[in-house]
Amino acid sequence: MVKALRDLGHEVSFYDPVLPQELQQLRRTLHKLTPGRFAYRIDEPLRDLAGRRWLKSLRAFEPDLIAMEGCGIPPWAIAEAAVRRPVAYWFTFPPGWPEAMDSLWQAKQATHVFSMDRAWKRVIHYIVEAKIFDLPFGGDPDDFYPLDAAPRQDVDVVYVGSLTRGSPDGLIRAYWLERIAQKFSLAVFGQSADSWGRMFPRLAGAVRSSQPLAREQLNQAYGSARIVLNIHTVQHEASLSARTFDIALAGAFQIGNYPSIVSDYFPGDILPSFDTPERMIGLIEEWLRRPEDRAALAAQARREVKERHTWKHRAEAMLATIATTSSTLPSDGAWNAAPRP
Repeated sequence: MVKALRDLGHEVSFYDPVLPQELQQLRRTLHKLTPGRFAYRIDEPLRDLAGRRWLKSLRAFEPDLIAMEGCGIPPWAIAEAAVRRPVAYWFTFPPGWPEAMDSLWQAKQATHVFSMDRAWKRVIHYIVEAKIFDLPFGGDPDDFYPLDAAPRQDVDVVYVGSLTRGSPDGLIRAYWLERIAQKFSLAVFGQSADSWGRMFPRLAGAVRSSQPLAREQLNQAYGSARIVLNIHTVQHEASLSARTFDIALAGAFQIGNYPSIVSDYFPGDILPSFDTPERMIGLIEEWLRRPEDRAALAAQARREVKERHTWKHRAEAMLATIATTSSTLPSDGAWNAAPRP
C-alpha cells in the first residue's frame, strides 16, 4: 500500500513502531523477573513511550492522513492524532485472534475502519460502532508478471505458502498436498514444509524449499507448473488472499478453495474452485487435459487484476472513501485525496 500511495504521487512516511533494541532487551529481562499476571505493568509504560515517539514523528511530518494496520501504538495516541486529521485503520488479520484485542481498541479510536474480509466486520462491530468499509488485498504488476523466458512446466502442480505446524491451516494444507503427491508430480515451497515428513512422506519428497522465496523466485515457481494450487486460510471466510492476485499477475493458471465471494473479483469460472480433497483431485485431472483452456483463463485472470485489483486501485478506493465520508476534514476543505502540490 505504501508503494501504491507513492505511485499515485503522495509523499509517504512509513513509521515502524518497534522500540530500540536496548529497550526490547530490557523488556525481555523484566518479563523474566515478573510474574505473568503483572506483565502489563512492564508493557504499558513501553507502549506509552512508543506512543509519544509516534506523536513526535507526526509533528515532524505533519501528514494529511494516517493509515494504520496492526501495530504497537497505544489507543490514547491514536485518539489524540485523530483530532486533527483522518486516521484509517485496516484489519488485515482476523479480529477474533487473541492478539487482536489491541487492534480492536486501536480501531475504535480511528476515524475510518477498513477490513480486508467482509465476514470479520461482524466481530469488529462488537467494539467499533461506526461503519466498516471493505478494503481487500490487491496485487502489484511491477512485482509479479510472466517471465520473458518462461521456465519449463516440469511438474503438474506447484504450491507456495506456509505449512506451519500447530495450526489447522498447516495440517489441512499438508494433508491435501499428500493427496496430490499420490497421483501427480508436485513441487512445494513453504515455511515449515519439511516438518511433516513422519505424517506425510510423499509431501516430504516434493519439498523444494522450506524458506520464504524472493519475488523473482516466486515468479519462477508459479511458472514452473501446469497448475498452481492456492489454498486459503480457514480465517479467510469472505476474502481472497494476496497470493490470488500475485499468481494471476504472474500469468499462471490457478485453482483453489476460494470463498464464495471469488466471483465478485473474477467473474464466471476464471478461477476453478473446490471445497473437498476429492473435488481438488478431480479439478487437477480435468485441467491437466486442457492446456489451451488453462492458458486462456490465466490470461483473463491477469487482465482482471491489472484492470481492477492492483494495490493502486485499493489505495484510490481508500482515499475516495475517506474524502467522501470524513467528519474530521478541515472546515476549509483543505484535505482531499489528491497529492500535495
